[in-house]
Amino acid sequence: MDVVRNGMDYKEYRNWFYENCIQMVICDSRETIPAALAIFCLAEGDPEMAAIYSANFGRDSDTIGTIAAAIAGALQGASAIREDWVKQIEAYNHTVQGISSSYFEYQAMQEIQVPDYRKLTNQFIHVIQGHSDEQKNIQNMLGRMMEK
Repeated sequence: MDVVRNGMDYKEYRNWFYENCIQMVICDSRETIPAALAIFCLAEGDPEMAAIYSANFGRDSDTIGTIAAAIAGALQGASAIREDWVKQIEAYNHTVQGISSSYFEYQAMQEIQVPDYRKLTNQFIHVIQGHSDEQKNIQNMLGRMMEK
């Protein structure tokens, strides 16, 4: 945060971050949280700029963007979000909800196959008895070998 407060712009910060802050795992909170807070500051609390900076940041940009833009949106309020973005998201959500509803309705109409548990139990018992019979045969064979 100090580097941002000391006057770095977005590109300078991104370059500094890639040289100094990269973790082994791309979604490491030790990387995403500081990046999101710095981008929030660089965007001066503007949700649109926070989203744009985050999208172009790289690494775990969706997480960084979610955090930075959410903080900015909470600070500025819903009126700070572009109307065309809101409409685009609402249209997408409506489409996705329609697709998922259709899928689940289709799945519900399919005949549900309930396993025959009695048959499965009998098969299981048969397998166990087979192993038991096999074990008895081995024991008998070993017993005969010991008698000799």
